[in-house]
Amino acid sequence: AQLTVTAIELRPFGEFDETLAAKEGTTLRELIESTKFANGRDISPLEEMRTIYFELSRDAAKIKS
Repeated sequence: AQLTVTAIELRPFGEFDETLAAKEGTTLRELIESTKFANGRDISPLEEMRTIYFELSRDAAKIKS
């Protein structure tokens, strides 16, 4: 598929909020629980996270590799 990045947001893990969770279709608690452990270690609340917003191409089905 092809997608277009519309925004990239950087914020500390400890600053995730209900608005971000809602965009992911979940609650803040579920989002924190599902993402608090990565690469074999706990993520610090101060660790910078990258959220990438994107849109799928309307012609994604027509794209050939």
